[in-house]
Amino acid sequence: MDSTKKNILVLCIILFLGAILFLVFRGGDGRSLEKIVGETKQISIQELGITFLIPTDWEEKMKTGGAVGAFFSAQSPGFSALMLTRDDGKPKFQYANGAILNIDAREGTPEDVKKPPRVRTEEQISLGGIQGIYYILDPGDTIENASLYAFSFSSNGRNFMASFGKSNDYEKGEDIFRAILSTIRFQK
Repeated sequence: MDSTKKNILVLCIILFLGAILFLVFRGGDGRSLEKIVGETKQISIQELGITFLIPTDWEEKMKTGGAVGAFFSAQSPGFSALMLTRDDGKPKFQYANGAILNIDAREGTPEDVKKPPRVRTEEQISLGGIQGIYYILDPGDTIENASLYAFSFSSNGRNFMASFGKSNDYEKGEDIFRAILSTIRFQK
């Protein structure tokens, strides 16, 4: 086999593997989330201008909206965060159980997006076709027994910040967050 045929064969194999990886990891249709958590339910929030999926057993805690911004929060069953007091008298939270998802939207341009506090790592990614910045956050000394993540993205004149906090014993937390994010769709 000459080098041109070998190069074409290698290219075809790479494209085939790339297509398989795309189909497995693309998310977007909820199958990825369903594989992780089982049944899901669709959340449609007109004030945020988005729809997305969350696990069926999660409880919607808050939906607010206004001309300037909107907020949504949901919690896993048994989510518990205790407020404690640090030695210096300032408040401190301890994630005792479960996970919480918050999504906030504000009017603005992508240049208006502010980085969340205490960023440990950040990367430009695409989840479900949405371009944004994915953050892993450092809980610092104000939150204990927790892992924190955030994803910022912009669309239709709005800036979104999705944040996710989980107790350290809540399994697959980051996978669940990424899978939820991959189901976000913008309403028309």
